[in-house]
Amino acid sequence: MEENWLRAEPPENFRSVALRSFSDGPLDIMDALPEHTLSLLSLFEGRFPSPGIEWNDVIKPQVETFLTGIRQTERKVRLYLNTHSSIAMLAGKCLGHKSGVEIELVQKGRSGDSIWSEYEPHNEPAAVIEIETIGTGSDVAVVLSIARNALPKAQAYILANQPDIGRIIHVTPANGYGQRSVKNGSHAVALAEQISDAVTDANLPVEASLHIFSAAPNAVNFYLGQHTDFLGTCVFYEFDFQRQRDGSYLPSFKV
Repeated sequence: MEENWLRAEPPENFRSVALRSFSDGPLDIMDALPEHTLSLLSLFEGRFPSPGIEWNDVIKPQVETFLTGIRQTERKVRLYLNTHSSIAMLAGKCLGHKSGVEIELVQKGRSGDSIWSEYEPHNEPAAVIEIETIGTGSDVAVVLSIARNALPKAQAYILANQPDIGRIIHVTPANGYGQRSVKNGSHAVALAEQISDAVTDANLPVEASLHIFSAAPNAVNFYLGQHTDFLGTCVFYEFDFQRQRDGSYLPSFKV
């Protein structure tokens, strides 16, 4: 596995492409060339859009336009996602299974950057998936407790704000949640496939929406985003880690 300094153009003709809504400092600009970088930093104040900036009306079109251009010109992409989970999921949707683009993801960690590919071997057991009925609404929520336990905050938000959600699908790794619970790219792919299968099995009505609350590495978010074309209307959420608002969840993109 390649680690630490991954700047400049990668080997095997993979094009470095960067999306950024958070900053790690001045070295960010070395992830990819300017023409292959979408910086959204000016649109955010902390974890939330700046006043007057809307997720769906302003941020979503910029991400879609940028990645449409990448999809039309590149066949192999090494993708840096220093972004909100919602943007990582939207990127997956834009670079979906039918895009014809081979993707490597750069996963940031305490020991440096690592390349995650869906072709790596893994022998991790299947995730634990639990379904809870909380009401009579036809919408379904998926809560991903991958890096941390997201269920208490997500459930509290849902009960207080989303009466249309009648069921919660709760997903945790077999060996428990934590910062290192996802081992590599193929493990992230497997988790995304299990989540997608669980949603399919839930048999949502055509008019219902799927609400996604994710506490997961962006690799999982990206690969789950690749499945959203087949999951109906989806609403993504962001958590207020820094307590800028109310310390809870707020909806972001609707796709």
